[in-house]
Amino acid sequence: MSIKVTIHGKNGNSQVFLGEVINQLSELLPDKRVILITDKNVHDIYGSLFADFSPIVLAPGEEAKSLRSLEFVASQLIDLQADRDSFLLGVGGGVVCDLTGFMASIYMRGCEFGYLATSLLAMVDASVGGKTGINFGGRKNMLGTFAQPSFVLCDPIFLDTLPPQEMKNGLAEAFKHTLLQDWSLWPHWTEHIQTMKQGNAEALMPILEQSIRFKAQVVNLDEQENGWRKILNFGHTLGHAFEAALGIPHGEAIAAGMMLDLDLSVRYLQFPSELAIEIKNWMKSVGYHDLRGQLALPLLEKYIRNDKKKSDDRLAYPLLKNPGEPELVSWTFAELIQHLQALWVHE
Repeated sequence: MSIKVTIHGKNGNSQVFLGEVINQLSELLPDKRVILITDKNVHDIYGSLFADFSPIVLAPGEEAKSLRSLEFVASQLIDLQADRDSFLLGVGGGVVCDLTGFMASIYMRGCEFGYLATSLLAMVDASVGGKTGINFGGRKNMLGTFAQPSFVLCDPIFLDTLPPQEMKNGLAEAFKHTLLQDWSLWPHWTEHIQTMKQGNAEALMPILEQSIRFKAQVVNLDEQENGWRKILNFGHTLGHAFEAALGIPHGEAIAAGMMLDLDLSVRYLQFPSELAIEIKNWMKSVGYHDLRGQLALPLLEKYIRNDKKKSDDRLAYPLLKNPGEPELVSWTFAELIQHLQALWVHE
């Protein structure tokens, strides 16, 4: 059984397929030359599935999400004599998807592309919604575009080979969607978290479907993040600062950001305090950490001010009134730092 969700973009629609969908790839690819973009880890395991396509293979990891990698891919495309009629197929996690989409949106002023997401983070977040980009100047996703892939395939079979840390990264983003949209899945999280961490497809399917449907719903309302899409940044302003300052994995950092944003929600939007404590304690019990004691607030402030989503000196900052009830509050950076000072306890 498979699920299809449609995203209606300004410059084209994107079809997202979830389930046992790997066999649909040949039907979705256009009748034109296909060039594969992937990383070494994925290529070593699954390269034989894509032997018919010209491959461009990146080094694995966040470091590949760079201007140097973008130049490498562009040079490889030129060497392969790729043109505007070529189709770029990104097979991998969030780094591969973001870089493939960015390249496709600028190579010869744009060519078609699609994704086969192989990590949980890519399935619940990076591959869905049309954001592309690379890191630059020490800042996350500083260079990028909005461009919708023709299709996204999310098949849990690829999670069988995903390292445990990558599962934790993706689960943090998926849990964010549960907090923002549908709290009815909270019992599923508490009951099935261990099997989800192990990549069990049956346990993961409800949160995969929720994440994809919710993100599609938000993007259909606000593709280019002029307003409501900013709620998806819950945990991310502080999380990206932790990620950059401490050099920790994305999911670990976003989880820490969400814990702080829950505290801010309690303080400024009257989110139920006992529920916030219950959620944070559960997050800690499954391996995430409250990191405020590991970083001095002045250093965190330095990274917060790099947030690319600012407008002048203000942020549309997402908090929660209740689970499933996000609200954007308008704060200056000085106000955000002042609010954090009240929470900044070294543990």
